[in-house]
Amino acid sequence: MLCRCTSSLQQNVIVMDDIGRCTHEQVFAEMNRWKPDVTFIDYLGLMSMPSRTSDWSAMMELTRSLKQITRTLKSPIVAIAQTNRDSGKSANKAVSLDLLAQSISVGQDADLVLGLERDEEMIDNSQMTVRVVKNRDGRCLTADMYWDLEKAQIRPWKAADMFAQKAREVEDETADPVVPFGPNSTLDAEADKIIANGAHVKEMIRTVA
Repeated sequence: MLCRCTSSLQQNVIVMDDIGRCTHEQVFAEMNRWKPDVTFIDYLGLMSMPSRTSDWSAMMELTRSLKQITRTLKSPIVAIAQTNRDSGKSANKAVSLDLLAQSISVGQDADLVLGLERDEEMIDNSQMTVRVVKNRDGRCLTADMYWDLEKAQIRPWKAADMFAQKAREVEDETADPVVPFGPNSTLDAEADKIIANGAHVKEMIRTVA
């Protein structure tokens, strides 16, 4: 899948293409057509690779071709890549270039490599560690981010975010459970009140009559 964002003085446009087994030639053709500010590829492993004796050599040619496209069209490409199986065995769980799947050429040809890291506790807290694994023109740094895609919120992490999450958990634990259906449900309770009030009104009318 390709996501290309083009901008002008009049409008901002995001164009998405779902191209099965996309080739680097198709990437070049679409970028040349739309003249985007940036192109996103999700992800490298789903692209159609040149026929070679191994996935390693095929990925090497693919990344070099994408690199040449960026230089020719003077437009950056952001591509997503997976880590290999050894990443789960790493003691500190930190992303490194040698943990990128299929070929080290992914890291070699890239000017900038970002690693996203989180464990189960960080997921519960909407926290993500963003690590600059490679920066050809600058320093490699690490930053903790507040990362909640359901609410479309990505921003720098604050210590208060941890306490806010804990407060929400306590609130959820102490809140009265709401059962939508069944003998103890809120709807049934309201219905009983309505029936009782109706019976009371009927009794008043009968007494007056």
